[in-house]
Amino acid sequence: MKKMLGQLGIVALSTCFLVAPLYVKADTNQASMVSRELDRKDHLSQTDHLEKVSISTDQIIEGVIQERGGDKLTGLNAYVLGTDKHFRVWPFEMERNLADHLGSDYVSKYDFVKVNHRWSSGGNILLLIPKGSYVLNNLEEYNALVRKTIQGFDLTEKLVVASFDLTESVPLKLLLANAGLSIGQQSRPMTIGSQTFYSRNIRMMNYVEGVGSGSIGGYENSNASLERYLANDEKIKALIEESGAMKETTEKERLRKWCLYVTNTFDYDLEGSSIDNKQAYYRASDIFSVTERQKAVCVGYSAITARALNLMGIKAYVVGGVNDNGIPHQVTRVHYDGAWYYLDTTSGNRPGKKVQITHFGRNYTPVEMSVREANGFREMEYSKAFEDWMMRSNPSEWLVYGRNLQGEKASATTYLDDQTFAELFKNQSAKSHSPKASKGYDQLDEEDYAEEVTMTSQGSVFSNPAAFGGDVLGDDRNITFKNVISHGTWYHNDQGQYRYAVNGQFVQNQWVKDNNDYYYCGSDCNVVTGSYQIEGKWYVFDQFGRLT
Repeated sequence: MKKMLGQLGIVALSTCFLVAPLYVKADTNQASMVSRELDRKDHLSQTDHLEKVSISTDQIIEGVIQERGGDKLTGLNAYVLGTDKHFRVWPFEMERNLADHLGSDYVSKYDFVKVNHRWSSGGNILLLIPKGSYVLNNLEEYNALVRKTIQGFDLTEKLVVASFDLTESVPLKLLLANAGLSIGQQSRPMTIGSQTFYSRNIRMMNYVEGVGSGSIGGYENSNASLERYLANDEKIKALIEESGAMKETTEKERLRKWCLYVTNTFDYDLEGSSIDNKQAYYRASDIFSVTERQKAVCVGYSAITARALNLMGIKAYVVGGVNDNGIPHQVTRVHYDGAWYYLDTTSGNRPGKKVQITHFGRNYTPVEMSVREANGFREMEYSKAFEDWMMRSNPSEWLVYGRNLQGEKASATTYLDDQTFAELFKNQSAKSHSPKASKGYDQLDEEDYAEEVTMTSQGSVFSNPAAFGGDVLGDDRNITFKNVISHGTWYHNDQGQYRYAVNGQFVQNQWVKDNNDYYYCGSDCNVVTGSYQIEGKWYVFDQFGRLT
């Protein structure tokens, strides 16, 4: 997979006939999920348990000393997960050390991280993470977060950290590439002491950004909206109609009409043929290049061909390898007449020179991408797992967003109803309005309060901050939550924080009960996570805000 997703094809090619732009009003409700079959299902070896905690430096020191059995605390090596930041802190001036390196407002921007329920990872290592980031401890959480990102076409970047590799499954990566998308650049390992952590910034991303250098200045299609992709689909459909492909009765003749049309009508983008000019290379490689600029390089041609064939209901996907000249190249793999073939629709047209192409089939040596990289002469990737999935799935499932030429909306199989998704993320979809923060719970209707609730401590309450490093209280003292609020609505802001609203007002300094879980909204109305003191008692909440 490295050839296609790490090194895009570079070939010497050409230019185009202008096609009148088609302006459409996109239906932005056409985003969807994709089949749960494309989740990561590999077996994880033993992973470290990560936990985000909001706590003072004094409490950190107390906890570390307690972990060491009362031994004197010396300097610690501090690392900020997901970044390159690391520095030395000393117990007698830890607060100043953190402020010097992370800013005076570090308390509001960073959380501490416990590893396997210990503060000092590896004995002398202190870990932090930017607030709003996710620490994941299993594939269930990872798959749910990826699905949530795709379902909401979420362009907001989320830093994700885990003790396992954060790469999506090969079939899911291929499906997104077919739609001109990715969910971020590759997972990055970082070894700290004896432990390895992985981080990744996940968001819906243009495919070329995901496999290239990420977002770069001067490239106008960064953070392209769902509406842009839906409008682009309409332009592709107009090109399909112009090609005459749908007038044919067999898949073979339809794809033949399309391939000959696209490779002979448009031009090769010479300016974009070198990755030294990243802006030009991105423009020539994305799924908008042919429809908006009437020229592209091999990456752009393979992408629009795969999308066009999928919209027609023909099985196809983008792959990479090495061409006849020994140059990295990208083509389209397609299924017809009971077998899979490689097609190359890259144009040979250049400014002032037209090249009539009559054959677009290519005989490459197939290399299973789960086994090794296709880096030999005339080798090209394929994925049996993805092809098997396409063979047993419906055409509407290949789209991710939009509708095909038959009018079928991108479908979701069963994943939208998955109970794990609802449990982990509480259906936190963005709303179109923002309620004002309440100044006190007396502003909320009386009927929105649940009855007074009593719970016993099951490791959720600490007698004092110093207890963080040791065992939790073992007694059965009752904890009373007064004025617990329910019957409201969850909101999720751009910073990744959750809030709860009742009657158009955010809940503030109040307990919330939802689906038999308890949450607490702090003075800033955000759901608190980690260790948090409420009315003189300490409580522990998980990364999603649930009382543990």
